[in-house]
Amino acid sequence: MLALWSRSGSEEGDKPEVQVLSRGRTRTSERHPIRVDFVDGEALEAPRRLGMTILPGVKDPGRCERDLGSDLSRLKQHYKRTHS
Repeated sequence: MLALWSRSGSEEGDKPEVQVLSRGRTRTSERHPIRVDFVDGEALEAPRRLGMTILPGVKDPGRCERDLGSDLSRLKQHYKRTHS
């Protein structure tokens, strides 16, 4: 499940609203390969970009049944990092 959290008002006690962005079949490592989204380092005033992803191997019955080994293998193979 992908969700977008937002605050509807500016009051201190306001609860965040959750909007579900996708529904349907259980997300698995095979059907939905793990991916990394990046934020440019300049936007963060940092020397390098920041990568963000979901929790590898996450299990949430009815929503996510990911395989930790498959997710880690894909991260290693697909998002190789060379050190400078």
